[in-house]
Amino acid sequence: MKFAEETMIKDKRAILLKVSEELFAIYGFEGTSTRLIAEQSGMNIAMITYYFGSKEALYTAIFENRLLHIIDEIGRIERLDLGPVEKLETYLRGYIQRIQSNQGFYRLESRQLTMLEQPPIVTLLNVSRNKAFHLLHHIIAKGISDGVFHHVDIEVFVLNIIYFLPTVFTRPAALFSRLGFPENDQAHGNSLENRIISFLLSSLII
Repeated sequence: MKFAEETMIKDKRAILLKVSEELFAIYGFEGTSTRLIAEQSGMNIAMITYYFGSKEALYTAIFENRLLHIIDEIGRIERLDLGPVEKLETYLRGYIQRIQSNQGFYRLESRQLTMLEQPPIVTLLNVSRNKAFHLLHHIIAKGISDGVFHHVDIEVFVLNIIYFLPTVFTRPAALFSRLGFPENDQAHGNSLENRIISFLLSSLII
C-alpha cells in the first residue's frame, strides 16, 4: 500500500473516531445511528463498515484509541526523573488539560462506568484507572517518605483526584458561577486548573 493511501485511511479513521465520539457523548450509544455518524462525518455508512465493521466496534475503538494513549502517558510520567511535588504537578496538569480537550470522551467514560454496558471497554477503563491510581499512590507515598508531604489517607486522596477532576471539568458552565467565575468567562478553565492544583498541592506540601 502506498504511503498516500495509508495516510488517507488513517485520516478517515481519525475523522470517524472524532465525529462518533462527539455524537456518542451527546446522544449515547443507542441514540447515535450509523446514518447520523455518516452524515456528520461526510462519509457514507459503507465507510464505517469498511473501517470498523460495526457501530459496536467503532464505539470500542474510541475507547481503545483514547485509553492506550492515556496508559502511555501515565508510563511516561512514571519514568520522569522528578521529585514528588514536580511529578504530581506534572500529572495533574496533564490530566486536567486532557479532560478539557476531550470532554466528550470523559462524559462517555463516566456513562460507561455507570452503565457497565460493554465488558471489554470496562476492562480497559479499569486498567487505565488502576495504572493512574498506582502512579499517584506511589508519588504521594514517596513524598511522605521523603518528608515533603503531610501524612494523609493516600487512597482517599488519590480517588478524589481520579474521580473529582473529570466531574468538575465536564460540567455545564453554570457550575463555574458557584466557584466565582462568570459563566461567559472563556478563561475560567485555566484559572480553575491553577486553583485546583494549588489547593491539592498545598493540602500535601509541608
